[in-house]
Amino acid sequence: MKKHIIGLIFIFVLIIGLAGVGGYFVFQELDIHPLVYPGFLIVVFIVSALIFYSIIKHRNIDFQMTKSDFGHSKPYILKIDGRGRIKDINPTFQNGVKNCRHLQNVSQFILIDEADVFDYLNRQLSFTAIFEGLKEPLYLRFFPVKAVKGYYLIGENITNNQESVEYYRKLALENNITGLPNRNYLQIKLQDLFSDRENL
Repeated sequence: MKKHIIGLIFIFVLIIGLAGVGGYFVFQELDIHPLVYPGFLIVVFIVSALIFYSIIKHRNIDFQMTKSDFGHSKPYILKIDGRGRIKDINPTFQNGVKNCRHLQNVSQFILIDEADVFDYLNRQLSFTAIFEGLKEPLYLRFFPVKAVKGYYLIGENITNNQESVEYYRKLALENNITGLPNRNYLQIKLQDLFSDRENL
């Protein structure tokens, strides 16, 4: 972005310089009153400044939109050492996880299967942890990537998927009005029971 601005400033100055030199010779040839020449330079300067401002504003809007889109799609990244201490977190994690500054070590993570997070790290297997989001619980699936000193945890937001899993997992096992077992659930259980003839 800075390089673009410097380039535009250079072009802006170049246009003013060329207009000034060219206008001077034209005014000399046409024998126009000398007082008109400063007015001509002022008009050229104002027009060039407006064009310059318009280009800068347009580029800045594009840059901000691109930055915003990239920020939303960027994964949750943490850098940890060999002992699980969190060394660095990226802006996506900072903005998405509430009170993330209180997290000092991955041992503080709440895993959905309540397993040992270091077991996943040592075997470099993905794991899912629950965090307090800004509005609702945030489910992040992390993929450990071995680094020179520790790991990078590359996380993706799977909250919507996890909520669907939880919904189906918590389907009623019985009718809340009659108190009788859910027909589909009961049918599955009976099939499992009668399929094992040795235990009948």
